[in-house]
Amino acid sequence: GVLTNLFTQHVVFEGPSRLVGKGVIDYGESYAATDLKGVVQADHVSVKQLHCDRGSCDVRMIGRSISLTNMVASAYDGSASGSLELTIPHRGGAPAAVRYRTDLAFQDVSFERFMANVAKRKPEQDYKGELLGEIALAGSFGEAYQKTMNGVGCIEIREGRVFLMPLFGGLSRFMARVIPGLDFVLRQSDARADFLIVNGRVDSDKVFVEGGVLSLKGNGSYTMGGEIDFDVQLTLMKEHSLVAKLVRVLTFPISKLFEFRVRGSLEKPIWYPVNFSLDVLRIVGLRRRDSNADEDEENDATEGDEPEVDVDVDAEGGE
Repeated sequence: GVLTNLFTQHVVFEGPSRLVGKGVIDYGESYAATDLKGVVQADHVSVKQLHCDRGSCDVRMIGRSISLTNMVASAYDGSASGSLELTIPHRGGAPAAVRYRTDLAFQDVSFERFMANVAKRKPEQDYKGELLGEIALAGSFGEAYQKTMNGVGCIEIREGRVFLMPLFGGLSRFMARVIPGLDFVLRQSDARADFLIVNGRVDSDKVFVEGGVLSLKGNGSYTMGGEIDFDVQLTLMKEHSLVAKLVRVLTFPISKLFEFRVRGSLEKPIWYPVNFSLDVLRIVGLRRRDSNADEDEENDATEGDEPEVDVDVDAEGGE
C-alpha cells in the first residue's frame, strides 16, 4: 500500500528513475513501525499538467507521514526547489484522500514553454519572458482537490508578452480600436501578483501588468475551474518611474475612462468598460445598434447592470 496509494496516480515517470533506500516497512493497518529513508533521482516526471526534465529529492517515511525534502528540478529551461509532506489515511477506515503540504519556489522558467505545457497545445503567439515565484499549498488529493486547496504565493513574469494571453484578448482589441496601433505597444510588458487561496478560491488585491507606455493594475478573485471576477484600471507608463507619477496626476480624469470589469471564465472572459457610454461604444464599433437598442439602453441604465461589449475571446483567442 505504500507505493500504490492514491497520490501516485498523479505522478507519471516517463524517463529513467533511480531509488536508493533502506529501513522498515510495516504492512499493518497503521504503518506504525514504518521507518525508512532514501534518495530518488528521475528524468521526465509529470504531475498533472506540470512537467520537469530531471529532478531529485530525499525521502523519509515514518508511520503514515512521508517527507520529500531537498527537492530540486529543472523545468521549462528554469529551475524549481522545495519540499512536500504527505499523510496517508488509515487502512480499513472510511475512504479518505491523501493530504499534502508543499512549499515551492521557481525561477528562470520559460513563460512560453510553461504556457504551452499547461494548455497542452503550442500557443499561436510568442509569449517570451521568464516566470518566477513561490507558493505554499495545503490540501487533499482526490476528486475535490480544487476545493480543498489553501495557500499563499506570488508570481512574476519578466519581459514577457502578457497582453497576448487569451485572457487579455478582449482588452487588447478594445484598446486597439480606441487608440489605433496600440495593440503593438501592449505586447511588451512585465507582470506580478500576490495571492491568497482559500478553499479553492484565489484572491488578489495586488495584480500589476507594466509596460513602457501603458500599465494595468487590478484586484479580484478566481474560483478554481470556475469564474473570474476582477476590477481593472489602465494607467500610463510604469508605476514606479518619476515621469509616470507626474503624468498620471495630469491625466487622472482620462485614466478613469479605462476602468474595466472582467467576468466569465479563463476560457471565455468578458471585458466591460465601466465609464464608457453606449454612444461611445457604438462609435468605436464595440456595440452594435439593432432593433432592440432602445430596450438595451433602458436595461443598461438599471442600477448594477454593466454595458456588455461585443468584444469577447474564446479559448483560441478569436472574437
